[in-house]
Amino acid sequence: GQCSCFQSIELLKSRPAHLAVFLHHVVSQFDPATLLCYLYSDLYKQTNSKETRRVFLEFHQFFLDRSAHLKVPVPEEISVDLEKRRPELIPEDLHRLYIQTMQERVHPEVQRHLEDFRQKRSMGLTLAESELTKLDAERDKDRGTLEKERACAEQIVTKIEEVLMTAQAVEEERSSTMQYVILMYMKYLGVKVKEPRNLEHK
Repeated sequence: GQCSCFQSIELLKSRPAHLAVFLHHVVSQFDPATLLCYLYSDLYKQTNSKETRRVFLEFHQFFLDRSAHLKVPVPEEISVDLEKRRPELIPEDLHRLYIQTMQERVHPEVQRHLEDFRQKRSMGLTLAESELTKLDAERDKDRGTLEKERACAEQIVTKIEEVLMTAQAVEEERSSTMQYVILMYMKYLGVKVKEPRNLEHK
């Protein structure tokens, strides 16, 4: 049967191929900033403590900063604090709080995108339908599905990159930021992707 993982981003985020198909939909149809913000928050939470500071500064650079390429609406209690001090001076205990707050803040929009996706999927307008159906069928029987899921995600990520390349002509930095966030998350899910090019920090 159809995977219920498209009901919620919490279920979806650990299924690389399904997530990649959803990402493709959002990147093609909407501004993906909120979804990417959600996923990067998740990545932060899984990061070992030596790296969290770097990931927070990236998170700030991509999503919160005034000139962020993937700017999302920042609640006032956070934006006031960000005005007051440079991001590298924000204490670590606040990092977690900010990231948690942002993740909760973007969650409703991510769920709206999922709703749209489910509707389009039922009309046969989304990518890789037969691959996903096959993965869902095998998942019940087969432990090796995660590997297959990753391999399938790998194919879909290249399609996402094609969409981004098309957009790149117009908004190069924005596209490469999107690409970086998507590749980092897919890499964390164990998908073989080309090494995310670290973006030049301003």
